[in-house]
Amino acid sequence: MENVSGVQHPRVDPKTVLKFSFLLPPLAEQGRIVEKVEELFSKLDAGVAELRRTQGLLKRYRQSLLHAAVTGELSREWRTQTQNISSWLEATVEECATTIFDGPFGSNLKSSDYTSVGIRVIRLENIGHLQFISEKKTYISEEKYQNLKRYTIQSKDIIFSSFIDKSIRVCIYETKFGKSINKADCFAIRCNTSRVIPEYLVFALSDQDTYIEFSKNIHGATRPRINLSQLRSFVFKLPPLPEQEFIVAEVERRLSVLDNLEATVAAELKRAESTRQSILHRAFTGQLVPQDPTDEPASTLLDRIQGERIAAGAAAIRAGAGSGRRGRPRKAQGSDPLLTEKE
Repeated sequence: MENVSGVQHPRVDPKTVLKFSFLLPPLAEQGRIVEKVEELFSKLDAGVAELRRTQGLLKRYRQSLLHAAVTGELSREWRTQTQNISSWLEATVEECATTIFDGPFGSNLKSSDYTSVGIRVIRLENIGHLQFISEKKTYISEEKYQNLKRYTIQSKDIIFSSFIDKSIRVCIYETKFGKSINKADCFAIRCNTSRVIPEYLVFALSDQDTYIEFSKNIHGATRPRINLSQLRSFVFKLPPLPEQEFIVAEVERRLSVLDNLEATVAAELKRAESTRQSILHRAFTGQLVPQDPTDEPASTLLDRIQGERIAAGAAAIRAGAGSGRRGRPRKAQGSDPLLTEKE
C-alpha cells in the first residue's frame, strides 16, 4: 500500500503499474497455470454459490419462524397438548406498556456533549435485528446525565429504531450493558409484564407483516421513518402469558441453532476467500502446477517479445519517413524491465 495515494479515493499511479515486475514462467507453463486456476476457481465459485444460497434460506427461515410465532402456528400443537382454550386478543403497543418514550433531541443532547467515558447513550447504530450492538459506544458525563435522567433505560426495555428502511430494527436492552439513556429516534418501550413478555413483543414487532404495515405510513424522503404515535397505536396479536412463555422459549431455542448455522456459513465464506488468495499466490510463485524442463525458457519468450517491439519501432520510423512527417525517431528499447524471468 506504500504506492497508494489519496484518502477518500485511493489510487495507484499508472507509471507505478507499468513498472511493476513479476515472475514470468514459460508460455506452456502459463497455459497450465491458467487452466488449473480456472478449474479450482470454478469449484470454489460453486461452493460459494451454495453457501450464499444457504444464507438466503436461513434468512427466510428466520422470517418464517417469527411469523409462525406471532400468528399462533408455532404453538398450535402446544395448545392441543395443554388443552389451552384461551383465545388470542388484539392489543396496541400502548395498551401493553407502562411507558413509551423517545430520547432527547435538538439542543437537549448535542454531539459536543459526548465524552469518552461516563453514561452510555443508545444511538441508532446500536439497534440491530433482535440484538443490541454493544461494540459501538457513546457516552455523556454524569453531570449531563443528571439533566436527562428521565430518559434512563431499564433492563428489559425494548429499543425500537424509528427508521424503517429494508427491515425493522428492534432489540431488548440488558443491564449488562450498563446505565444508559436513549437518543432521539431510538424509541423505548417499557412493557407491562402482566400482559406481555418483552421478548414476545419484540418478535411481534420484528414480523414481516409489521414491516409491511409500518411501510404504508412512513414519512421522510431520504430517511423513511415512523413517529411515536404510530408505534403506540400499532395493533398486534396477543396470546395468553403461558403461551407467550412457550413461544419465547421455542423461538429462542431455534434462533440459537440458526445463529450457529449462520456463523458457520460466514466462516466458510471467509475461508473460501482465503483459499482464493492462496490459489493465486501459489500460481504466481510456481507452486500450483508441475514444471516441465522441456518448456521453452521464458528468456527466449522475452527475447522474442523484445525483437517484435524493435521491429515494430523500426516499421513506425519507416512509415513516418515515407509520409514526410518530421520528428525524432523512437529509440529501440533495451531489455524490458517489466518482465523478470522466473528462476
